Amino acid sequence: MALASVAWTAGDRVEAEKQLGLACQRLDQLEADAINRNKINPPAQLPPRLLFTIDDGVSALDISCTRLRNQEFLTERLEWPAS
Repeated sequence: MALASVAWTAGDRVEAEKQLGLACQRLDQLEADAINRNKINPPAQLPPRLLFTIDDGVSALDISCTRLRNQEFLTERLEWPAS
């Protein structure tokens, strides 16, 4: 996603979209793998959910590319400034 951001800022929209699409595919696959792992071999004790931010904003399984394209999610949940 960072590479997509760099390409977008540089004006290379095609490369930015390509990199964002690849990052979204990988994020979706990681989430699916984690869900399947927990179904096959559930942990004895559920670990605390990992957070992306130090202010306990959004947990790892609460983020997705679809949500990152939702302006309301970005401004209200992540509290990113409106662009």
